[in-house]
Amino acid sequence: MIKLSFVVIVMMSLYNSILIFRNPGLVRGTEYKLLGDELSHFRRMGLSSYVFFSSLPFIVPSLVFRYKNMMGKDTFSALLSFVSIVIVMLCSYFAVIVAPFLLGLVLLFLALVGRRRFRANLSIIFMVLVIVVLIPNSVKANLLYDIAASVPNRDLSYKMNEIGQTLEYGFDLVTYDDEASTSIEGRASRIRYNLRDFLLSPIIGTGKESNGHIYWLNLLAQFGIIGIIPLIMMIILQTKRMTGAILPETKFTYALTIMSFVMLGFMKAVAGYSMFLIPFFVVPGALFLYNRQ
Repeated sequence: MIKLSFVVIVMMSLYNSILIFRNPGLVRGTEYKLLGDELSHFRRMGLSSYVFFSSLPFIVPSLVFRYKNMMGKDTFSALLSFVSIVIVMLCSYFAVIVAPFLLGLVLLFLALVGRRRFRANLSIIFMVLVIVVLIPNSVKANLLYDIAASVPNRDLSYKMNEIGQTLEYGFDLVTYDDEASTSIEGRASRIRYNLRDFLLSPIIGTGKESNGHIYWLNLLAQFGIIGIIPLIMMIILQTKRMTGAILPETKFTYALTIMSFVMLGFMKAVAGYSMFLIPFFVVPGALFLYNRQ
């Protein structure tokens, strides 16, 4: 079943990549660009949901682990894993949901580097980060403008351009989304009114959804400290049990998977079973399979 799950996810990614490539603009903003009948037509053709595309980064570390593990042992399996990585990343790119795609790129890089080289090069990575911070914002902004101009993906290009504008000119901390001049300001406003609602009732929450796009802060505002503690404890207990049950060489892959779930919750909505299914069932199942080999 675990192997079948990986096959299904990769095949869905391939099919959606072809479908979106042939019909640009099907994912982000589809509800506003297409009439209901047209949208239903593409759904019947197999167009996956926003939730599926947002969950794709979670499976990247395990695919990279399988690719690296098969290299030198089984060339055909290694090739299949490599093709699977390419298909999943292309699907994430075509889906034009920027945050999961960028998170997927970071996970791909970290998974390829691996735990040993990551630790060995931690000081170098830290120095690079310091240098990036010290580079003037105008220089970084111009670099992002150049990237935006060269990227054919319209939504990704738009996002890179907006980030460049934010670095160069800053942004206003508005109160609501509709007051924002850029999506960056809109994101910042979501943080602000989630925190505002949390402070209104920090223990039991307000009972109403503040803004689901900032998942963790929204849960905190909606259910308060009492409501969010059980979910956090379940994730911690699951992570501890898994870490103790899997082999040492798979722990870095598992850590990247859980980290990606937590990080995405600070940027996007976490909704739909597949966003829990992949990091808490499919990937752990694959690592248990590796234990038995």
